[in-house]
Amino acid sequence: MLLTSHLAATLLIGSSLVVNHQEWAVALLGGVFVDADHLFVNKKWLDDVKIFFKEKRIVRGVNQHSPLQEFLFGIVFSSILGLVVNLIFPSIRWYILPMFLGIHIMMDSVMKCEHQPFAPLSKWSYWGFVKSGTTAEFVVSTIAIILFFLF
Repeated sequence: MLLTSHLAATLLIGSSLVVNHQEWAVALLGGVFVDADHLFVNKKWLDDVKIFFKEKRIVRGVNQHSPLQEFLFGIVFSSILGLVVNLIFPSIRWYILPMFLGIHIMMDSVMKCEHQPFAPLSKWSYWGFVKSGTTAEFVVSTIAIILFFLF
């Protein structure tokens, strides 16, 4: 999924849960900024972005995820980290990070690329069925973000 799709989902769900200011930072971390791992996992990522804006589509469609964005490792790691954050900042509910990372993972899990939900314990994988990175996805998610800030 595109960054705009993750941002739109995070904003809409976060506002419906009435998260506080500190929780917004954690929600955005888990729901959107976790995609920074693409910079480290796939060296072709910047080329993918350039090609997307030039050709209006994702050309390679390769898995750009670290184990942090796979179901088992991501949920376990973010739950532990959420508990630690809650101990340091009691006003941040422990489940905010794993919930928003889980939403991010769920959105990515249907994308047409290889996924390894039990990594690093198992190499079992499957392929999603939804083509991501389309112009339609970009337009719809951008409109959703604009509407969020207008209303």
